[in-house]
Amino acid sequence: MKTRIRKLLSLLLAAALVCCLFAALAVPGAAASVVRTSQALKVDGVPKSCEIYNIDNSNYFKLRSIAALLTGTGSQFDVGFDKELNAVTVTTGAAYTPLASDLAIGADKSSTAVPSAQSVYIDGSPARKLVPWNIGGSNFFKLRELGSALGFGVDYASASKTMLVESKEGAQPLPTTPIVYENSAPGTVVYANKDNTVKIDASNASSGYVMVSSTVAGSPKLVVMVTGPDNNTYRYYYTDTTGVYQAFPLTAGSGSYTIGVYQNLTGTKYATLHSATISAALSYANVPFTRPNFFVDYSAGTSCVNYASTVCAGATTVLEKIEKIYTYVVNNFTYDYDKAATVQTGYRPVLETVWASKKGICFDYAAVMTSMLRTQGIPSKLVVGYAGTTYHAWISVFTEETGWVEAVIYFNGSTWRFMDPTFASTGGASANDYITNDANYSAKYMY
Repeated sequence: MKTRIRKLLSLLLAAALVCCLFAALAVPGAAASVVRTSQALKVDGVPKSCEIYNIDNSNYFKLRSIAALLTGTGSQFDVGFDKELNAVTVTTGAAYTPLASDLAIGADKSSTAVPSAQSVYIDGSPARKLVPWNIGGSNFFKLRELGSALGFGVDYASASKTMLVESKEGAQPLPTTPIVYENSAPGTVVYANKDNTVKIDASNASSGYVMVSSTVAGSPKLVVMVTGPDNNTYRYYYTDTTGVYQAFPLTAGSGSYTIGVYQNLTGTKYATLHSATISAALSYANVPFTRPNFFVDYSAGTSCVNYASTVCAGATTVLEKIEKIYTYVVNNFTYDYDKAATVQTGYRPVLETVWASKKGICFDYAAVMTSMLRTQGIPSKLVVGYAGTTYHAWISVFTEETGWVEAVIYFNGSTWRFMDPTFASTGGASANDYITNDANYSAKYMY
């Protein structure tokens, strides 16, 4: 993680130098707000409690509280005081002897909060970026700044509203067993045409998809059109008339969808075979992006799905899984320029074929990566649209901590790139504004 952050910051060297200069000179000013908080806390996955104050919307912890919580881990440190320097001293790796008062939560002392006059030394060197507040005679520090300076992880689980602290060995590898949701057409809610040659099964609309089958005579070219509550129409071309059901995603959220099945007569002329309007109430917003569909078509036996477990082995964070999958695909697949020059409208990736050849166009790459991500428990969108004024393909992912992060993996027309989501928290306000500003990404289709 540190290596990736350094690479990113090197691209923004001038800005980083300015930021570092201001950080080095920073001193705490008068706080607009100091309140004690009952913020939930977990250390290496175990619920803990200690005295926490919120100062200007950041959580501050007593230094000795963190030392007590991390003692005995790979991130332990000892705390002392140097009278000559009037400085708090921290010795990383050294054992700390907890005091009874370290984790005690006494009376609210927020009214005593003042900027501390004491400096901080870590392993003999001044830590100028750490700017403590003195509250009730103890030094309190911003938790994320302590984590950065002392090498322990800090995160926030928005769903449970919990601060997460992880020691160096506290982060355990994430499970990698594939999670595969099989689509089905149970026949509970079916819309069929008069001769029963076209069926639209909406039994599982709450799971973010409908199933369509056709037994139209001959070998017709068919198109399924899905128009959602956003009035965006998706077109899916296929020729299967064997009665096998195909899954089509409902990507515009809950609401009214019109699903039409049409047969090509000649050129651009089509005849309506059947059409139905359904009301979909999704079980949860991200459900369409957790399972297979017409373009991201996989099953429990799909090779890329099973190999994702090997690729992601040892990953301790969702970000690591994403990067491992990205790195494997771009390093082991080659771009098929001949295919790109001849591909027809309505092209549909066949994952087993792409995986066996390790060769494909951008849509193939994206379908493989999206399949691997989804089955590793990471909701993912395969998106086609515009980034700025340029036509792009990208993959967006959802994590509990960040929500949706746009264009984590994107195709710029010639190559695939990986955007480290830590850029949002380390690249400064302008970077974060760009990443989180929907105006910078105009999605045309999501699969």
